[in-house]
Amino acid sequence: MENSRIQILRDELYKLKLNGMIVTTKENIFYLTEIDIDGYLILSLSESIFLCLDKDVKKANEMLNIYSGVSVLSLEKSQNILENMFSENDCIAVEADSMTLKEFDNVKKIFKTNFKITDKIIEKIREVKDTFEIEKIKYICLEISKILEKVKYMLKPHVSEIEIRNEIIKRMNEKDIYPEEVRVTSGENTADISSKGSFRKLFKNDIVNIDIVGKKDKYFGEIGRTFFIGDEYKKEAYLNYEKIYKVYDNAIKILKKYNNASEIFKSLKNDLENINWNLNYYTVRSIGLTRKDEPFFECGNYENIKKGMVLTIEPQIYFDGNYGILLKDTIVITDANYIYLTDFGNQELENIILN
Repeated sequence: MENSRIQILRDELYKLKLNGMIVTTKENIFYLTEIDIDGYLILSLSESIFLCLDKDVKKANEMLNIYSGVSVLSLEKSQNILENMFSENDCIAVEADSMTLKEFDNVKKIFKTNFKITDKIIEKIREVKDTFEIEKIKYICLEISKILEKVKYMLKPHVSEIEIRNEIIKRMNEKDIYPEEVRVTSGENTADISSKGSFRKLFKNDIVNIDIVGKKDKYFGEIGRTFFIGDEYKKEAYLNYEKIYKVYDNAIKILKKYNNASEIFKSLKNDLENINWNLNYYTVRSIGLTRKDEPFFECGNYENIKKGMVLTIEPQIYFDGNYGILLKDTIVITDANYIYLTDFGNQELENIILN
């Protein structure tokens, strides 16, 4: 697995007429090697060396499998080996904004060669997830979907937001999934996007938002839902939920209709603005080793949607001091269309009203 990812990067460097690369971003080092330690990954067109502090060498070696093709060396003891890795005529890629000036000066002292600052070479490769990555994300998504299904039955009058949140976190810990973010809000608290949960107790005819972000083995999975307790909450909220469901449904449909991130962003932005909502959040987002992987869904980004991209579909609306509505699922793009990685059944209004 690691060899194939490094080889894909080497092929890309060769196309760019680069003789190697110094990788310092933690997510990129982990993606290429599964090493989760601070250090430098030095790649030539034939060698792969991970440099770390002497005290971390053993730990880094334990993280590698026997097929990785990566050698772990002590930063303090390897200068002679490193000095001969590149020639004076070589040109080496360095990740933009990944090192301080002092760190870059130290690198230049070790490698007496030419450097080229590059932008997002590895991040572009990471856009498309391989089977191994998709399975990791799918596991998280299925487990947090099951947890959401179970805690749904706690949504009754007199139960507090914090009780529900604590139950979600407890169940995530039981599955060895880190609760990166768990938001449980109700009533007017649903209008506060920064709120994670309070001691407010639920009422009959109330609104509840649950937003769960899980992390395991460095990968993320997400799901979110609005629920109504009873069918006599504010009438406009039910109407607005139906509107946001239409935005959600349209987001799913246009992933194949429009083939680049900018067109998708503009289409969904128009959907929201046509309804005259005062605030909208992400509608589509790419996730993986971060919660905002490439490609970014924004105007001017003409990156094509590709098979293997993992996306969250998450239209949201917040009326200050009143209420908020969210609907979020994680999907993977396929040859034909897409597959849900989360599994929480039908999202239509009648299925999220709890009596």
